[in-house]
Order: sequence, then C-alpha cells, then structure tokens
Amino acid sequence: QQRLSDYPNLTIEDLSSSWQNGLAFCAIVHSFDNTLISMNTLSSENRDENIKLALDSSKKLSLEFSFDHQQIMSQEEIDKVQIVE
Repeated sequence: QQRLSDYPNLTIEDLSSSWQNGLAFCAIVHSFDNTLISMNTLSSENRDENIKLALDSSKKLSLEFSFDHQQIMSQEEIDKVQIVE
C-alpha cells in the first residue's frame, strides 16, 4: 500500500477488489521501472489488457506474481492469498 501511495488514481483498500482491474499490478511494476508501463494511458475498464501488461512487464524486471493471466481472469474476485504470496 505504501509503495503505491504516489498513484493518485489508485486506491488500495483491500487485498481483493482493489486489484480487480489490474491497475494495482501495473502500478507495482511501474514503481520499479516507470519506462515499462505508461500509467496515464491505462483504463480501469481494460482488466484483461492491464493484467497482461503487468505480467509481461514484470518478467522484464524478474518480478514474479504468484499467478498467471488465465488464473486471474478465471476468477470473479481475486484470491487474497494470491496477492500476498
């Protein structure tokens, strides 16, 4: 939450619904290397694209999320355990 506090259009209130649209995942990657993702061009309505972008960009930084694109897209609500692993 602290790492993402500099993102004015992003509010992290919990470990599930706040991550649904993929913007928080993109912001994590952006916080490590702001050249990989242009946050001001993303839309909360593009969940699929946001999650793909975050996962693809994270690999360039050797960051690993504990899920893949299919796992996260198949869930109506993101599993809190997946966020903290």
